[in-house]
Amino acid sequence: MSRPKAPHMPRMESIIFEEYNKFMFEIFEKSHESEYEIIHNKKFGIISYDIYRFKTKKNNSYDVDFYEILLNSNKIKLNDNNFLSKHIVGNNIINAIDIGFTRSNIDRDSENGDNEYRKRTNKNEQYEVLGKVAFMVEEYIKNNTNIFCYVVGKDTYESNLVAYRKMFENIFSAKFQIFEGNNDYHENGAYYFIKKDI
Repeated sequence: MSRPKAPHMPRMESIIFEEYNKFMFEIFEKSHESEYEIIHNKKFGIISYDIYRFKTKKNNSYDVDFYEILLNSNKIKLNDNNFLSKHIVGNNIINAIDIGFTRSNIDRDSENGDNEYRKRTNKNEQYEVLGKVAFMVEEYIKNNTNIFCYVVGKDTYESNLVAYRKMFENIFSAKFQIFEGNNDYHENGAYYFIKKDI
């Protein structure tokens, strides 16, 4: 006679998962300071971008890319439709920076190069990398005070999205509001981080 599964097991699995998430995302409560190199005005098609390049303790090199893009503000789910009115260029178009990161040896000008943003590196250094990514974003914001809107696309792994969102909530919630919406660059929509004091 087989033994039935204990009825409390699903709840136990849920508790373990919650504790794991709590532990995992503690690393995003602060960024990891790092040396970095800035490469200005790179081109990807007609889009220009800056690269903040850093290395890990294992000497692996990564890039955080800051793409200059134009967004249709009507596609962003705002609580207040007048929130962006001071920054609309025309026809509801606003300037924004799209953030992505990947290994630094990627040729973004090659066909379908953007797919490299979705690949895992499997270098077992995700805590260090994500902490340093957060620091690069902080540095970019500090160095570009005129930028008020940042975008992180949802075209990636679900676990990545949870990590990115938690990172930004913990580090930038004091200065930025988070919104969601669609745009012409991300099939699955995006998160928008918009300065509160604009």
